Order: sequence, then C-alpha cells, then structure tokens
Amino acid sequence: MSQASAEGETPLSPAAALAVLNNQQRIVSGRLGSNVWIITGAWGVAWLLGFLVIWVMDSHFSGFALPTWLGWTIFGALFAAAIVVSAVLGIRSGRGIRSNSANSFTGTVYGVTWAVAMLSISVFGAGLLSHGMTTGLADLFYPSAYTLLVGILYLAAAAIWRIVQMIVAGAFLVLLAVVAPFLGHPTNYLVFGIAGGAMFLTLAIVGAVRLRSAVARG
Repeated sequence: MSQASAEGETPLSPAAALAVLNNQQRIVSGRLGSNVWIITGAWGVAWLLGFLVIWVMDSHFSGFALPTWLGWTIFGALFAAAIVVSAVLGIRSGRGIRSNSANSFTGTVYGVTWAVAMLSISVFGAGLLSHGMTTGLADLFYPSAYTLLVGILYLAAAAIWRIVQMIVAGAFLVLLAVVAPFLGHPTNYLVFGIAGGAMFLTLAIVGAVRLRSAVARG
C-alpha cells in the first residue's frame, strides 16, 4: 500500500472534521442566502409599482385615467413575476442539498398552507360580496386581508426556521394591514405601495450588503 493511500485512509482529527463541517455549512448558507436579497427585491418592486398603479387607476392622479383592465393586468403581471423569480431562485438554491423527511414535510405543508390560505381569502371575500359588501369596502378588505395573511405566514416561517428577517417583515405587514383601512380608499393602496415596497427593498439592500461583507471576509 502506498504512502498516499495510507494517508488517504487516515481518519480526520476532531478539529479537522469540525472544520470540514463548518466549511460545508458556509457553502450551504451561502447558496441559500445569495438569492434571498434578489427575491426580496423582486417583491419590493412588485409591491411598490403594483400598488402605485392601482392607486393611480382609482385616484385618477393628476387627471390621468388608467383603464381598470390595464391597471389590474400590470398589478397581476408584477406579482406573477415576483412569484416566478422566487420559485426559480428557490429551486436553484436547493439543488444538491439533502433534506430529511421532517424538513421536507414542514416545507411541503407550509407551501400548501400558502395556497389554501390565499384561496380561502378569495372565497371569504366572495361570500361577503354576495351578502352586500360594497365595492368600496372590498377595496379596503382585500388588500388588508391578503397583507395580514402574508404577515402571519411570514411570522410562522420565522418561528419554524428562525429567520429574524421574516419576523421584521411579518410584523411590519401585520401592522400595515390593520392600519391601512383607517386611511380609506384609494389612499390605502398608496400606503401599501410605498410602505410595503420600501420595507421589502430595504431588507433586500441590507441582505445584499451583509452577503457582500460575508464574501469579503471569506
């Protein structure tokens, strides 16, 4: 047996093994964290531009009348784009990373919960409309209901995966959801766009700066 083979079969010392584990952890964390700021930024753009478009559509800002169909089309396209960016980058970040059955179960249930919760809000709103909820109240109900739901789901994610960033985002969205209706329509859309968009974009910038600092430290 050659000296090289013998050395190759020598077990790692505890210190060396710990170094290897720490290095792998840094690689995994780097892969998962490298795209978070992009995803958060995509949602910031969607919130900022999407809600501002609806505000302009409903307020006829400076006498400009944006067609309703065009406003909601732009809004939907922006949020659909954010969903696609999140899905694609999330899948790329997870490639090659093993996950145990417990983590897979948690992720699957959490993902399904989003879909069920969003559908439930739609059905709930439809029920209220069928019993006399006016269009004016619907303009207050839907954005706050969805925002409140997203905020709560963010807080749940923070509790499951211990992500401080999601605590900040979740708490802010819950606060925004309960305050906006008091401002009336269409001002609530303006507040959702500016406050919500600014929050996501700020978190994206902070995430990018932290990632760059981590890369610089090696």
